[in-house]
Amino acid sequence: MHGLGSIDYMEECPYGTFLEKYLKPCHPVLIGKKLTENWESRKTWVRQFEKNGDDSKDVRKDSQCPTGLEFLRSKAASHNDLLPDNLWDALVEASKQYYDSEEEAYKDLLLSPNYEHLKQVYGNIEVPLAYCSQKDKYGSQKRENVQLRTALQKLEEEEIMLRSIRLPESVGSYNLIRMYPKDMHLFRDSPVSIPYETPDLFVDDWLNAYTMNQENDDFRFSYIGSHLSTTPLHKDVYESHSVSVNLCGVKCWIFIPPSDAEFIHKQFEDEGLPSWITHSLFLENDNFKKIHGNVRILFQFPGQTVFVPSGWYHQVLNIGTTLSINHNWCNSSCILPMHFALQQQYEATSESLQDLLEDGIVSKERFSEVVTEVVEANYGWSWERFWSMISFQLQRRLAMSSLHATTSDSSKSIPPLPICVPPWPWEKSVLTDLFRNAKGNDEEISVSAKLFALLEEIQ
Repeated sequence: MHGLGSIDYMEECPYGTFLEKYLKPCHPVLIGKKLTENWESRKTWVRQFEKNGDDSKDVRKDSQCPTGLEFLRSKAASHNDLLPDNLWDALVEASKQYYDSEEEAYKDLLLSPNYEHLKQVYGNIEVPLAYCSQKDKYGSQKRENVQLRTALQKLEEEEIMLRSIRLPESVGSYNLIRMYPKDMHLFRDSPVSIPYETPDLFVDDWLNAYTMNQENDDFRFSYIGSHLSTTPLHKDVYESHSVSVNLCGVKCWIFIPPSDAEFIHKQFEDEGLPSWITHSLFLENDNFKKIHGNVRILFQFPGQTVFVPSGWYHQVLNIGTTLSINHNWCNSSCILPMHFALQQQYEATSESLQDLLEDGIVSKERFSEVVTEVVEANYGWSWERFWSMISFQLQRRLAMSSLHATTSDSSKSIPPLPICVPPWPWEKSVLTDLFRNAKGNDEEISVSAKLFALLEEIQ
């Protein structure tokens, strides 16, 4: 689209290749369906959409696409501000890179959430529901918390309506709900077994290892987006990585590399970075014209996995009803940007609260606590949790060190390191830089010094 760049695609991606080519340099990559081919969720969470027997598999000559997919050629049902209204042509063109035949692509495009299964297993869980066409008083997508079964019922009704569209159509427009149950903790909040196994590429995950074992929490999420629902332009939480496995529907991603995001920030300094990059911005806005060759576009089809590196801005347009499983995660490959981002949060917050200190409203002894409370409220993260995560990871490394080959009582509660991890000399050099860059109050410096000493014990 208008000279936008592309994201690397690998049908299969060995860990060594992923580590050196994508993880260490923080470059995005799309990985083929084989990576998650054994996932239970790819069998039980989705199904083939069928209506009126087998007619969903027929291609009508007057529509040029299969029954059940004609809404993708409908201007009334697929008008959006990012892609041409004829989404069908865009998907057919994009699919040529991944599918050997059109029939194979059609079959994937006819996948739908298995609503009954999801209602039965997860229906009683309360989830955040975003209305992408409505704004709250702060300008963000309007949200409420509902039982998942309530959202699924509305999503299913709209999908049946869309799949029943036949061209040429007589209706002028459709009132799409653009509804998006997102950031759903289906695995944390459900007693049933998890319907997938994290691929080796992403299992070296300090964030989830720490939060799951120490805080009874996690950063594993599910998303179900209705047709033309969106995720606004953003970077991932705490400057972490993310990984997204798409189970049905198609996700259109726009990526902006960190260097260009910094440039755009400066251009939009007064009004702020746009929450959504539109088609017209690429064509008409001089700020984007200067970098649009570096902006990347990606169509993610069912079964494919996207690695989103730390620091990359991205937005998503859902085409059809999409269902995905996502992790936010981190390790040594992004721990320095995470540290720097948190440092910036503390410095900006401290500066904004100086009046409290200068006017004597808060004592000097209490001021650092107030800063931390505000950072935690606004950013969801703190030095205490950050350094606790680092300490937890070092304990895992220490537990497998040759100097600590015997199992101690304390190490029994620490999950073992995965097989696929970066070489220790490289990881140690990253952590050494981390501890040397540590600054702040005396307590933070003291904690980092203790962790540096622990680092030196690991062989």
